[in-house]
Amino acid sequence: MILEVALVMYISGLFCVVFSQSHLLILLLGLETMYLGLVLMQTTNVNSLFTLAIAASESAVGLAIVVYVFKFRKALTVYSNNELRG
Repeated sequence: MILEVALVMYISGLFCVVFSQSHLLILLLGLETMYLGLVLMQTTNVNSLFTLAIAASESAVGLAIVVYVFKFRKALTVYSNNELRG
């Protein structure tokens, strides 16, 4: 049962990544869904909780970058934001 849910999550994330390549927020959400689908396939609970905590912090950093880009560029497309410099 859990493997079927993980497979559905992974396929829906892959669908988001493939078909919405220009929208940055949907792309990040699709990658996160794919990652969480892979986490559900793991067997140990401690390892899964650690991986979920890492994924949550990664998505928070990604969302902060998206908000920063939208604040200054007023666009969330991947193609218009290809010159980010640090």
